[in-house]
Amino acid sequence: MTTLVPAVSTWTLGEARENSENAQVKTFPLSLDGKDIFLSIGGAISPFDLSSVAEGNARKSLTLRLPKNWDEAIECMESCLQHEMWERQAQKLFGREIDFEEFAGLYRSVSQQQGCYPRNLRAKVNTAGFHACRYWDSQRQFTSAPENLSNYTFNARLHIRALWLGPDGWGLVLDATDLQIQDVPMNECPF
Repeated sequence: MTTLVPAVSTWTLGEARENSENAQVKTFPLSLDGKDIFLSIGGAISPFDLSSVAEGNARKSLTLRLPKNWDEAIECMESCLQHEMWERQAQKLFGREIDFEEFAGLYRSVSQQQGCYPRNLRAKVNTAGFHACRYWDSQRQFTSAPENLSNYTFNARLHIRALWLGPDGWGLVLDATDLQIQDVPMNECPF
């Protein structure tokens, strides 16, 4: 069986970095043997277009509906992350005594799964600048971003970039670095 997510116990947590937009939030870079950590997810569906709280923001949220084979891997990653960070870093990160229930309760999940529906995973997409997400067609050729990502099927390359910590929560930062378009939604005339 192929390992979809590298074991959280092998991840290294870097030194805290200040957030220029919000001084209360810190990020801690993540790596594995000194290298970036990536997930390669095939056949993920974007049920919605990119979204952002602030108008004109170049960093937007992307929701990906994951294939069934990712359910257990993502659930395990998030559970292991909570336990690993509790064991290694909880007191240091929060700078105070904290019990596991409170620590786990402050975790903000990057995924959501309800009932028998597919698991959704949230990642960030940079739409401009040096770290802008790259788009590829099915022939592996560079292409422009679709105007609206709703109902596209992608092969997605996600960078598990950092752990964020704020006064009211903590979680992972996932960045979509590359999206390969596998299937384009068909719009049919209803008349």
